[in-house]
Amino acid sequence: MKTIFMYLLLSFFSNQLLAKSESFNQFSELKLVTLKDEKEITLSLIKNKRPTLLFFWASWCTYCKDVIPVLRDDVYKQFDVYPISFDDDPKKALKAWKESYSSLKEGYWLNKKTSPSYHMTIFPKVFLILPNGKVDTIYEGSQGDKLHYMANRIKYLTNQNESESN
Repeated sequence: MKTIFMYLLLSFFSNQLLAKSESFNQFSELKLVTLKDEKEITLSLIKNKRPTLLFFWASWCTYCKDVIPVLRDDVYKQFDVYPISFDDDPKKALKAWKESYSSLKEGYWLNKKTSPSYHMTIFPKVFLILPNGKVDTIYEGSQGDKLHYMANRIKYLTNQNESESN
C-alpha cells in the first residue's frame, strides 16, 4: 500500500514539474485540417485569451475514447478545445470521428507530411495549456488516475474562469 501511494505521489509531482517547466514551443503553431469540411487552419498557442486543450487521438486507440467524457459542454465554454487525429490517413480519421468522436464539437487532423517534426508514440495525449502558453497538465496513455486528475484540474480551471468573469 505504501509503495502504491509513493508511486502515485511521485507520478503526480513528476507530471506537474514537467508541465510547469515545459513551455509550448514545440506546438507554438499547428497547421490542422478540419475533419468535417477539410478546411486548413493555423492554430497559435502563444498568449491566448482562454486556456487551450489539445487532445491527440488515433483511430486505432481504444484508450482515446476514455477522454471523451472529460470534454463536456462546459469545457468548450471555458477552453479552446482541439481534438486532433494523429492518423496517417485522413479518411481513417474521418471514419473514426463519425463512429466514436462525433459527440465532440469539432475534429481536426494533423498532416504529418506537412508537419514532420511532430512525433508521438503514446495515445491518447492531452495537453492543457494556459493562456500564457505554459503547459499546465499533460495526460498520456491509459492511466486512469491521471485522467481523473486532469478531469478535476479542468473542472477547477473552469470554475476559476467562471468566477473571474463574474
